[in-house]
Amino acid sequence: MPYYKETIKKMLPKTYLRKYVAHEIYMALTHFKTLQPMMDKYVYNDGTTKVLMRLSGTIPVMFKDRSYNIPICLWVEDSYPQTAPICYVRPTPDMWIVTGKFISSDGEVKLPYLQEWKQGECDLVNLLQVMAATFGEFPPLCKQYPELQQASCWQQYHRQAEVLSMADGSLYLSLAREEETIWNENTNIPAGDTGEGEAAPAVKTENESTEDAADDQNEKAYAETSYQSTSDCPEPDLSSDVNVQLHMYFDFVTNSISALRENPERMMQDIREISKTVQADPVSKTAKMTVVSKGNLKKKLMRYKHIDLTVCEITNVISQYKDLKSVMDAYVFNDGSTRDLISLTGTIPVSYRGNVYNIPVCLWLLDTYPYNPPICFVKPTSAMMIKTGKHIDAIGKIYLPYLHEWKHPQSDLNGLIQVMIVLFGDDPPVFSRPSGGASSSPLTNYFGI
Repeated sequence: MPYYKETIKKMLPKTYLRKYVAHEIYMALTHFKTLQPMMDKYVYNDGTTKVLMRLSGTIPVMFKDRSYNIPICLWVEDSYPQTAPICYVRPTPDMWIVTGKFISSDGEVKLPYLQEWKQGECDLVNLLQVMAATFGEFPPLCKQYPELQQASCWQQYHRQAEVLSMADGSLYLSLAREEETIWNENTNIPAGDTGEGEAAPAVKTENESTEDAADDQNEKAYAETSYQSTSDCPEPDLSSDVNVQLHMYFDFVTNSISALRENPERMMQDIREISKTVQADPVSKTAKMTVVSKGNLKKKLMRYKHIDLTVCEITNVISQYKDLKSVMDAYVFNDGSTRDLISLTGTIPVSYRGNVYNIPVCLWLLDTYPYNPPICFVKPTSAMMIKTGKHIDAIGKIYLPYLHEWKHPQSDLNGLIQVMIVLFGDDPPVFSRPSGGASSSPLTNYFGI
C-alpha cells in the first residue's frame, strides 16, 4: 500500500516535527518498500511507555550473493532528528538472535552510525543502508534447531529447506507474517483510504489549515531555539526531489528580485553587511569557499555524464568529512589505459576499541557516476602496511557488498563511507610497519593494541 507525505504527517502527533519526519519516513519507504509506518506504544527500560512512530518490516540483505529479508523495527522518537532512532531486529518464534558487536541479547541494534548520530548528517535512508550492509557481514539471526543450542548463521542461510522463494526471486527466511494492525485506526484518515492523491489536496478544511500553520510555527520555533544560523535550519534533505529543489531555488530568486525592486537601498545594505560578515566570520568564509568549489568542480567534471548529481554528492561528503579532498588525476586501469577522473582522497574516522583512528582512503569516481560504483582503495602512508583480508586485496583495493550491489539512487557516497567505517572498525585495513627486524602483529602500534 503506497504512503504519501501528507498521509504520514497526519499519523504523527503534534509533538513531532511533522513535516520533517514525514518527509524522511516517506523517503525511507520509497527505498525500502516492505516497511510499514504505525503509531504504537514503546516501553522504555525504566518501565515507562510512550506512543511513538514505528517502522517495521524487512530490509533486503545480501549474503553470499543471495538476497534475504531481515525483519527489523525502528522507533522514531518525537525528539527526532536530534536523537537517533531506537532499532531492533525482530526474530520470529522459530528464530534466535545472534548477539555480537552490533546486536544485544534483546535484539537492539548497536551501530557506530547510531552512536555517533549527528543531526543534518544522518538520516533514516542512510541508516537502513548501513544496517543492510552490516547484516550482510554479520547476520543478526539464526534458525532454532532441536539438535543445537544455537544454530550458526551459516547454517541458517544454507539450509535450503528452510528458505522460501519469493515471487521477485529473493529469499525469505521462513518469517511468519504477524497479525497486522490497521495503521490508521488512531488517525483521522478513513480505513481503506490509500492516501493516493492526497499529498496536494485542492481544498483544505479550516481545521487542516490551522494544523498546517501550527506545524510551520512549531518548526520555525524549533529552528530558532536549536540552531545558531539559518544555514543549520532542520529542513528535510530534498536533494533527491528535483522538482522540490527547483521550486525552492525559484522561490529564492523570485523573493530576492522582489526585495530588490521594492527597496534597492535596503537590499544593497544587506549585501554589504553579508560581505562584512563573510570577511570576519571563518564559518561564513568556509561557506563562500564551498560555493566557489562547486563551480570549480563543474569545470573539472565537464566530461562526466551526470555533472550535477556528482557535484552534489561530492560537496555533501566533503562537508561531512573535512579530511577528504577532491582531486582530478589520471587513473590507470588494469589494461594499462588511463583516464582523467576525480577522486576523494584523505582520511575517514574509524572507531576501534573506544578510540578513533583516521584511515587513509581514495575513492575514484568514474565518468558514469552515480550509475556505476566508485573504485576504492586504502592508501597507507610510508609508515603503514596493508592488512589483506576479505575486503582488502594486496594493493589496497576495497571489495564490499555495498559496492558490488551498487544501485542509484539507493546507493551513494555517504552510505558507502558509513559502511566502510563500520567494517573497518571491526577489521582494520592497515597496521604499522615494523621497524628494523622487530616483528609486529597486525594493528600493533597504529591502533595501540
